[in-house]
Amino acid sequence: MHKLSPRALEYLNAIARYKTLRKAASRLNVDPSAVSRLLSQLEENLLLPVWDRT
Repeated sequence: MHKLSPRALEYLNAIARYKTLRKAASRLNVDPSAVSRLLSQLEENLLLPVWDRT
């Protein structure tokens, strides 16, 4: 089983709440690329898609 960091959970929660990476990043006061990078790392570690980026 993989453990998710508190930061990863915070980012995922923000994405789910605000519906887009840009809005989530804005609310978290981080660059959208940081949120995207974290999602990519999670997907790579879990070997499954976490968020549909369409």
